[in-house]
Amino acid sequence: MNPLHCERIEPIVPVRDVSKSTAWYRDVLGFDILWEMEGAAGLALGNGQLMLIEGQGNVGTWVWIGVADATTAHA
Repeated sequence: MNPLHCERIEPIVPVRDVSKSTAWYRDVLGFDILWEMEGAAGLALGNGQLMLIEGQGNVGTWVWIGVADATTAHA
């Protein structure tokens, strides 16, 4: 057994405004909101999770979200 067993990897995405960003991930991309607090939020889409953090790090982090059909997902 691998001693470095990993249950999940959760990217932390720096954003300028957690409320606006959370709404965008929810309303446009279909993420579920797992939790919210001042300056941070946890979201999930299928088996993937990410955390939005306001005011830390460099805004502009890239996140890849894999889908079976990008055209259908975009529509």
